[in-house]
Amino acid sequence: MLRNMGLYRTRMPRWGVPAASSLIALIAAVLAIGNTLAQTDQLILKVAKEYDVAIAGEQRDWFGYGLSVGDINGDGQADLLVGAPESDLDSRFRSGAAFGFLGPIDSTLSESSAADIKLKGFDVTAGIGSAVLIQDINGDNVADFLISSEEMGVDDTRHESGLIYVVLGPIQPTGASATELNDQAADFRILGPHRNYNTGKGLATGDVNNDGALDIAIGSPGGYGSRKGGVEIVLGPLDGSDIDLRDGSDVKLLGSIGTIGSTRNGDAAGGSIAIGDINNDGVDDIAVNSRSADVGDIENAGETHIIFGPLDPSALGELATQDEEGGIPIKSIADVTLQGEQERDNASASTLAIGDLDGDGINDLIVGSMQSDAAGSRAAGKVFVIKGPILSGIYNLDDAADVAIEGENPIDSLGSGIGVGDLNGDGVADLALAANFADPQEREDAGITYIMFGNIFEREPTPEESNLPQILIGVVVVIVVIAAAGGGIWYLRRTRRGAMPPM
Repeated sequence: MLRNMGLYRTRMPRWGVPAASSLIALIAAVLAIGNTLAQTDQLILKVAKEYDVAIAGEQRDWFGYGLSVGDINGDGQADLLVGAPESDLDSRFRSGAAFGFLGPIDSTLSESSAADIKLKGFDVTAGIGSAVLIQDINGDNVADFLISSEEMGVDDTRHESGLIYVVLGPIQPTGASATELNDQAADFRILGPHRNYNTGKGLATGDVNNDGALDIAIGSPGGYGSRKGGVEIVLGPLDGSDIDLRDGSDVKLLGSIGTIGSTRNGDAAGGSIAIGDINNDGVDDIAVNSRSADVGDIENAGETHIIFGPLDPSALGELATQDEEGGIPIKSIADVTLQGEQERDNASASTLAIGDLDGDGINDLIVGSMQSDAAGSRAAGKVFVIKGPILSGIYNLDDAADVAIEGENPIDSLGSGIGVGDLNGDGVADLALAANFADPQEREDAGITYIMFGNIFEREPTPEESNLPQILIGVVVVIVVIAAAGGGIWYLRRTRRGAMPPM
């Protein structure tokens, strides 16, 4: 906006009525500039001033690194499941944990210790809670849990391959004591294919091939050569036995090698996945993030790709030869691409969710960008909401978003987790957002999960804390001093690019 302004110097007239009029005009111009800069079509909200519930983790828990909303106990009320992969629950170092909170949820909930369900990793550094999901995986109308550890090794040859535990419901409250999650407690597991793949960082379910059976998509952002990352899709119905991705899957979607700098800079695709009908055609679509994707000549700006369903494995198989890993390049079949705009911002790509936030029957897209700067705070994080339906095209994320929700403090990383559902039982979908590096009550990297009740699109913009009055006073003082000295003042004037300044 200011690129079309010129900064020029003019002589200050002798003090008097005309000069005073000029001063008043200048003050009005400063105010007008401030108002113009504040105007935007995007609804901007500050999470610290807009949340209705804030649940805090314990020191270094990373509470909110994983997040899901669903009906855990079958009472028709949405519940909340939060992953904390660095948790030392029950003094077990970095074993990780998952905390379940039964709804309805209200503002009296403020601590992770109040969880109705607590699951802990079976050993030190197990790190469970990288991703969590509430879903009826076996079709018995009872909710199940999917809880991953992206850093767990399957065996001695698969260090940090990643692992997902599937626990079939009904899930019972654990009370104050935590239940250990291990191979025996899980009903079956999904195993990462190779070392350092970080399988399970992204996790989603839905009917991607439109056959009526639930499918599961598993992200491995560290894998597939040069950290291209990718997503393996296992088509349902699932039979309840272990799934070893080393043996393959039904569909493999892969990221790309970076175009800037080292060729080791892959897209890291699959760190988050969402499945749902985003173009309102009645068929599930799949959204996949590529948090390290280059956008043009901007390194690591990040991208989110959406592929409209249904996915036909037989038709897609013809494209699998395009990549040496035997997968399908995501970019080659993406219908929608959302791009970040800042170098190493990793925007448009941290976390994803699909859900109907305003009750119009059409799903909306929520995109977390946990490394984005917000209101001058480095890596405070942002969450962008795009009202559906979303149609084919390539878009700048910030331009496309109808709502931007900003984190509170530097390095909070708002957007580490996202969930959608009616958590307070009023019939309207709510938005759960996590900032896993937030420091509540000076607990370093404890993490906070925020809940914002009601239709997000109907909120009023968070008022800006403007310092314009102080700036204006400073301008007046400077003008008076210069006038007394018989000098000149500087002023702004809008010009065409290339135009000569006035003499």
